Amino acid sequence: MDKVKLTSDQKYLCASMNTELPLLPFITEEENKLFADCVLNSNFPTNDDEAAIAWCKFVDGIKIWPKLGVHIRLHREEFQRNQRVRNCVERAKAGKEKLDELFSVMKSDKPSTSETIPHPKPLPEINAQATHASPYVVVGGTAVGNIPAPSKKKQQGDRGKDAKPRKSRVCKLCENSNNPSTKDTCSGSGGRQHCLYWNKDGTPKCV
Repeated sequence: MDKVKLTSDQKYLCASMNTELPLLPFITEEENKLFADCVLNSNFPTNDDEAAIAWCKFVDGIKIWPKLGVHIRLHREEFQRNQRVRNCVERAKAGKEKLDELFSVMKSDKPSTSETIPHPKPLPEINAQATHASPYVVVGGTAVGNIPAPSKKKQQGDRGKDAKPRKSRVCKLCENSNNPSTKDTCSGSGGRQHCLYWNKDGTPKCV
């Protein structure tokens, strides 16, 4: 072991563990290959601590380093997991080849991408008036449709045509008199001062 050249970190590990060589996990390609051969060998111990002791006969301090039992256990679990994956891929190899062959045939049957694919016509836009009787509808505070023009506010003198003839306005005296002819000709709609038949004091005029 005197010929083994250790780094300062490895020397520190040796001093901390009181060992001649540092106990390192599996880090080199040579260690991975050697472990695969050992695991497949029926003579290699299945107990992790015993396997770590059996591993020491392969240690050279260059590519192969001594291990702890926990190093053996963790690497064994990883190796077994990877082995299961490899076995699964191997079993599915035949099925994968058939699927690849089927997909290649389906791909060859696809139409050329240069051909123009017709697209369906878009649906016509629905008229906003088609769903209700009103010429417009209010959606989110906004009126959609034909909004009627605001009606003009009536001003003084903008009176429309009467549906029926308006009753003539007469003064109270002519209205209450027994002479119907005065009701038709009385011009006292503004008061007695305009009446042709009665004075302001209620006496009849001499016409």
